[in-house]
Amino acid sequence: MNAAEFSIKKPVIVWMIIILSLAGGLYAYFHIGRYEDPEFTIKEAKVITHYPGASAQEVEREVTDEVEMAVQQMGQVKRIESISKPG
Repeated sequence: MNAAEFSIKKPVIVWMIIILSLAGGLYAYFHIGRYEDPEFTIKEAKVITHYPGASAQEVEREVTDEVEMAVQQMGQVKRIESISKPG
């Protein structure tokens, strides 16, 4: 007896299997763990400072270098990029 013949001869059993599968799937969906994937944080920061009237060299010397040194003291810093522009 194949699946099609069984389905035609015993439709009540087939419908019960379908309903139980659907109910089991809905139960599993609503009771599945919500935190299966670990949370992660993107550790990236952008620091923008304004120094009106200063040249690029002054901005680098008085602001950028100071900020870079403070950031380098933090743990887990892999890379630092800086751009110093006038003002």
